[in-house]
Amino acid sequence: MHDFSRDAEHEEEESEAGAPAPQQSAPVLGPKEWVGLSSMPTATQNSLLEALSKLRDRSVNEMTVIFIGKQGVGKSSTVNTLLNERVAPSSPFQPETVRPLLAGRVAAGFTLNVLDTPGLLEGDSVSARGLMALRAALNGRKVDAFIFTDRLDTWRVDNADKAIFTSLAENFGTELWERTVLGFSHAQTTAPDGKPYDEFVNARVEQYRKAIRSTLGMPNLELPFALIENGSRCKTNGDGEKVVND
Repeated sequence: MHDFSRDAEHEEEESEAGAPAPQQSAPVLGPKEWVGLSSMPTATQNSLLEALSKLRDRSVNEMTVIFIGKQGVGKSSTVNTLLNERVAPSSPFQPETVRPLLAGRVAAGFTLNVLDTPGLLEGDSVSARGLMALRAALNGRKVDAFIFTDRLDTWRVDNADKAIFTSLAENFGTELWERTVLGFSHAQTTAPDGKPYDEFVNARVEQYRKAIRSTLGMPNLELPFALIENGSRCKTNGDGEKVVND
């Protein structure tokens, strides 16, 4: 497995340049019983338990997922929504934590570890603090998936985004991107110019995929995606589950 942690020499150079010393580990909230699961809609509970059963049948009893991306794109809110518990501060009026946060939850003999990390942008530049926090989160940990989060209702990919793509590959290896899912928050948004919702989503996803693939020189990178809506007014289906589009 690829070693995501940077060597001590690079860490010392960054500290000498005035960046904060890297944290040794993420604050841990768990693992403990996944109490939020029991208050999810029944259909959601059944789907999740079925998925966990299939993983256990493959002798997979634990999974670790890390949320990465810029500030203000909904990483913390998505962690809370995923677990159906408030484990990460997510108010827009609260300063963002500078340390990664780990929440471990156990259900049906399966452990789900979810890590929320600080934003990777500082002004128009990649955040050295954010990179070191991510390095601390990775610290010897086997990661099954990274969720690179951005807003669906952001209409472009700019040079700051591309700098983040490059920096992640340079600091943690291209393998990180091979295990990345694109997560688009604020998914219950109205498509511009009367465009059909599915057409709008596909265009946004392909815009992002194209930018990452061309920036990294990885034309065959898959980059699956997921739509995310954390708002309390999100639509629901007949089973009470949140849906972003009927």
